[in-house]
Order: sequence, then structure tokens, then C-alpha cells
Amino acid sequence: MRVRTIGLALLAAFTLTGCYEEGTSVIMFEPGVYKGSPDKPLSAEDQEALRARMSTGQGRQ
Repeated sequence: MRVRTIGLALLAAFTLTGCYEEGTSVIMFEPGVYKGSPDKPLSAEDQEALRARMSTGQGRQ
């Protein structure tokens, strides 16, 4: 009985270690404010490729 109790306690302790996250903090967001890095400008060929993808996707309804 005592071995069983110790085994269950060790199993519970081992299982709960997976729930710990180090360094997490609450992040407050402001509505309508983008805090990421700005997008890089696209080249003309990248813009044309995106236009082609969009027109292809728009046609599939």
C-alpha cells in the first residue's frame, strides 16, 4: 500500500511538471494598434504574383 501511494505521488509530480511554463506574462493589447514590425516593400514581380493568386482565388466561388 505504501509503495502504491509513493508511486502515485511520483506519477502526479512527474505529470504536473509538464504544465509549468517559465517566463510567461500577461500581454496587454490595445484595440486597433498594430505593434509588429512594418511590412517590407514588395518587388513588382511579387506584387504581380499576389495579384494573380488573388484573381485565381476570386474566381473559385
